[in-house]
Amino acid sequence: MNISETITDYKKLLPEHQNQYLEQLLAFDRMIFPDTCKQELHDFMHDSDAISVQVVEYFDGVRLIGYNSILILKLSIREKNIFVANSRGSFLPNYQRANKTINSVIKVAIQHSIKHPLLPLWIVMTLMQPKAYALLASCAQNFYPRIDMDTPQDYLEILKLIALRKSDVQKRGEDIYVHPRVIPETALDESIHIHEQANQHIDFFMQHTPDFFDGMGMVCVSKLNTKMLTEAAILSAIERAVS
Repeated sequence: MNISETITDYKKLLPEHQNQYLEQLLAFDRMIFPDTCKQELHDFMHDSDAISVQVVEYFDGVRLIGYNSILILKLSIREKNIFVANSRGSFLPNYQRANKTINSVIKVAIQHSIKHPLLPLWIVMTLMQPKAYALLASCAQNFYPRIDMDTPQDYLEILKLIALRKSDVQKRGEDIYVHPRVIPETALDESIHIHEQANQHIDFFMQHTPDFFDGMGMVCVSKLNTKMLTEAAILSAIERAVS
């Protein structure tokens, strides 16, 4: 599968071009998520704390098959500035198996970190599927929350900070935050397949987010450092294997 990608700097577009581009993303979103709310997409892309909004689009030939909007937020915690990478993406069903969204977030985060090496950069994701969570928890040791290790205090502070910025967040444990997202309807046979592949990470996700079929996702956090980059290389190799 020969997948190409392009990157658009959304914040550098003129306002009228931003509106046109947003309509294109909305139209693509609604092919996969019919209930996508235009205002929600607009609010995400125009987050007042975002200093960077990069949109990575993926093509199979000339056909758009997916995109990932990646924000770099400048926030503060305990009177210290930090950067947080957050993302929102959509892929056509036949292309959802390859976890390109994760790697695109890491690539954008690395590029930003090179320009701003003195401030810590965190990556926050809301994961909607047990298998995606299990893949990250298996490959990345500094990925939280997780079953085999308590969430460190600095990671917990990031989770709490992000939870305050999201609407409809539910706290289901000391380090467990979930909130609803619009997702495609999950087929029954996929549910059966998940149970067939169950492991401790899938069990952990489903224990705390049993309503993921209804659009609930778990808020997860990791920190960009040397260890994470090594783990990202493993994820990239896995991505190529399943593509």
